[in-house]
Amino acid sequence: MSRSKWKIPFLETSLLKTSQTNFFITSSSRNSTIVHSFASKNFKVHNGLLFFPVQISNLMVGRKLGEFSLTRKIHKYKKKK
Repeated sequence: MSRSKWKIPFLETSLLKTSQTNFFITSSSRNSTIVHSFASKNFKVHNGLLFFPVQISNLMVGRKLGEFSLTRKIHKYKKKK
């Protein structure tokens, strides 16, 4: 379910303070919305087990940080000989 239109997008305040650095910005807030000031920044988003590196582009603005760090492994069947 999405957030109401009359409310502002959710954004953790610590992300705005650390967005001036050029290094990876670590975040465990997967429900934070990506804003224009995050464009061309590098984030490490927590997926429950480890921090997953994500580089933000202009096309990602308006979406959530958690959409780009997968929480489940992709299952592949082994090839039989």
